[in-house]
Amino acid sequence: MSLKDALPLAGLPPAAPAVANVIPKAQTEIAIPAAHPKGKLYRWTRLHYSETDRSPTLRSRTMTSSSGLWTTLDSPVGLLTLVAGQTGLRAVLWPNSPQLATLSPEHRKDSPLLQQAGTELSGYFEGAITTFAVPLEWQGTPFQIAVWKALCAIPYGETVSYAEVARQIGKPSAIRAVARAIGRNLVGIIIPCHRVVGSDGSLTGFAGGLDTKAALLSLEARFRYATNTFTIRA
Repeated sequence: MSLKDALPLAGLPPAAPAVANVIPKAQTEIAIPAAHPKGKLYRWTRLHYSETDRSPTLRSRTMTSSSGLWTTLDSPVGLLTLVAGQTGLRAVLWPNSPQLATLSPEHRKDSPLLQQAGTELSGYFEGAITTFAVPLEWQGTPFQIAVWKALCAIPYGETVSYAEVARQIGKPSAIRAVARAIGRNLVGIIIPCHRVVGSDGSLTGFAGGLDTKAALLSLEARFRYATNTFTIRA
């Protein structure tokens, strides 16, 4: 049974059909289990964040039509839209993302950066890679970026709580602010906000939907324990 065929077992709809200018979809024979076992909290190197770095305002999650080139990737969790910035990958958008409406059709073109992102994401779904090397374009306040970089330090196949992320950036009382920053993450999967769960291990809000979050965690758990891989993204 393919991963795509197994999605209904996990409560997920089939992936969207391929369209023009689509990077070939990932293929795998590993099925996603319907339930995700609770992962233990993982403590990693503490990140330091200074109160003086805080921006007085939060940047919106919207993007303009001048965001850059974009393309799509037909994945086991639906059609993902990859958006390039000037210095790196700017977004990996879910099929229901409101930011899709801001993208210009004339900018739908491929590029080496988008090809790299698509290849790495395909490898992720196949279980061939556990870290991403594609450069990212960090767009947000210093606080948001600190949170997103903390997410990138969560090991593949592990989960942490929002409170743990707050502690790692040196703001243990800023749990709600951390949750808001995570909610503004536009680079799905590569900045792995799906690895953040409630303090009791329960799945919480996720832009791609809770079924997708459970599927990604289950995929990582299955490949991690099958290959005994414990790699951390630098």
